Amino acid sequence: MKRLILVFDKDGVLIDSEQVKLRLVEKIFDAYPQHAAAIHAYNHQTVGIPRSVKFEHICRHILCLPNPESALAHFSQAYTRAVDEELKRVAPVAGVRAYLQHRSEPKYVCSAAPKAEVLQNLESQGLSHFFEEVYAFPDAKADVMRRLKAEQQAQIVFWGDTLADYRAAQEAGVFFIGVTTARQNPFRGLGIPTIPDFTAAQRIDNLIIRFLEGI
Repeated sequence: MKRLILVFDKDGVLIDSEQVKLRLVEKIFDAYPQHAAAIHAYNHQTVGIPRSVKFEHICRHILCLPNPESALAHFSQAYTRAVDEELKRVAPVAGVRAYLQHRSEPKYVCSAAPKAEVLQNLESQGLSHFFEEVYAFPDAKADVMRRLKAEQQAQIVFWGDTLADYRAAQEAGVFFIGVTTARQNPFRGLGIPTIPDFTAAQRIDNLIIRFLEGI
């Protein structure tokens, strides 16, 4: 049997930061209240995509700014400053530290956020030592997982919290577990196994066992 490796998204999976980052995206554009509804709708329709893609769309197609390149740099810098400060106050998802300790398989992080931010966030939360490697923007999640599967001749379990994560898992051909919250469950009706957090370790283990038995 192939070895098993575990891959985790960061925001909304390891760290309870997804809603904070969504709010900050909208906050940095609060000088354009006439576009607030459109920005909010687009922001929530594109959860999980790289922020550079999101900001470029907002600048070019919602705000229709005359110099989008300059504006993009300004908003990106403003967001980075805000998110660095806010993430200091965000906690890990419930049970995640104990579950990482519980599983002995090699573990990786695969995030759409910039790598420096991901590394800093994991270090500040005392989680970085659990992971063999951290993959982040601009590496596409599906490409990372395909490469890990091939190089390590491994089966992969990937935890994510967005439809973009689910699509990446499908593209890579890996087993996906959705992490949901009371505020957000994008996986309703899709038949995807989901968990609210990592406190029920035995239930999560059983999902993995059933996956491995079905191979």
